[in-house]
Amino acid sequence: MLSATLESGERVQAVCYPACERGTYSITIRVPTDQQIPHQKYIDGGFYSQIALEKKESVDEQRLRNLYKHKRIDEFMELAVKMGKTIVFAGATGSGKTTYMKTLMAFVPGYVRIITIEDTPEIKFWTHKNYVHLFYPSEASNTPGAIVTSASLLKSCFRMNPDRIFLAEVRGGETWDFYKVVSSGHGGSMTSIHSGSVEEAIDGLIERCYQNTECQMLPYAVLRRKILNSTDIICHVDVSGDVRRMGEIYFKAFDQERYLAA
Repeated sequence: MLSATLESGERVQAVCYPACERGTYSITIRVPTDQQIPHQKYIDGGFYSQIALEKKESVDEQRLRNLYKHKRIDEFMELAVKMGKTIVFAGATGSGKTTYMKTLMAFVPGYVRIITIEDTPEIKFWTHKNYVHLFYPSEASNTPGAIVTSASLLKSCFRMNPDRIFLAEVRGGETWDFYKVVSSGHGGSMTSIHSGSVEEAIDGLIERCYQNTECQMLPYAVLRRKILNSTDIICHVDVSGDVRRMGEIYFKAFDQERYLAA
């Protein structure tokens, strides 16, 4: 991975194998404007014409609430992905949470630019064209001084202009980096976590955040609120024998206050 600024001012982020797919290179060039745009141009272009002085729910938001309220969870999940809700998939090893996450990726709009981060290449796209697969070695988190880690790839994403980021699994301090990305305007991102319930998933996310030195001094209540504010949906996948089902779900618009009080 390389971050650089060219002599002419363009900022470049370059990634090559093994941090991305063999035989491919990802090169993102951001060109800063060298002009000062007159304020009148903003005015004439309608820059101030649609300010939401009062927050109103969109038609899609209302529909999403109604689907959840009436327990039409299949349609709810499809619409949530289309709308760009941030989703955490929880479950035990072998529960199928990652497979379910990959299934729902089919509902991401085709115009969206996606970056995936995995330790093994599992995520594939059949209809999306604008994507980059990033990879890190699974042992990287336990290797002092490792350059390519899930955390370093998340930071690289800031310079690669993604609309959504799919991190296959959060395991440690990179969880905090994931939530920083989500909070910087990359809603619609997804990840997964090993846990036995929605509450255990929330606790697990918080515990992993505390492994990052940036938030070790944050009070537990503050960090819990941050996680619940930044996560729209947490769904827990149960497995019994060969049967897999969604056993539990958290939807911020309905359930946040209850979980904040827990």
